[in-house]
Amino acid sequence: DLLVGSVTLTDLFTFLKAYKAETNDLDQLYQRNVRRFLGGRGKVNKAIQETLRVAPERFGLYNNGITLVVTDFHAKEDDTYELVEPYVVNGCQTTRTIWEVCSQRLEAGGHGSSPELENWKVRADKGVVVTKIVRVGADGAALEQAITRYTNSQNAVREKDFLALTSDFRTWAMQMEDRYEVFLE
Repeated sequence: DLLVGSVTLTDLFTFLKAYKAETNDLDQLYQRNVRRFLGGRGKVNKAIQETLRVAPERFGLYNNGITLVVTDFHAKEDDTYELVEPYVVNGCQTTRTIWEVCSQRLEAGGHGSSPELENWKVRADKGVVVTKIVRVGADGAALEQAITRYTNSQNAVREKDFLALTSDFRTWAMQMEDRYEVFLE
């Protein structure tokens, strides 16, 4: 009932395009999400955009990924899966930002070719999104709600929490441990 893996940025964009073509409304994919797309104005979404534009090949390293719930899934012969009634319950900001950036880059309507765009496409094909797909079944409303709740619950990380990642902090932590046998947190 659980698939965990990764999908390339370009394959996810292809899925999103196919979903929109089938339903005529990409937002339908987020009907069971706790919130809608916040646009590119927030700090996190700006950072997602920047990663996609500058380092798409590292996207899976920097992003927590997405969770979809489905009524069912079926393996196909080409090592892909058919998803029945998919809904993104965690990762709306991620998938919609991928949609926005890839649409701008890949669907801009130009007929020419630029070395910069070709280079970006190669790097985007190496970029992945960590993906979790959960089969909840036709009667899985309670399970779906629990998955949505738990995958969208976390303690807030404040800017000052990142202090522990600085080289100065790590040096101080080692010095405190060596000199005073104290764990610096």
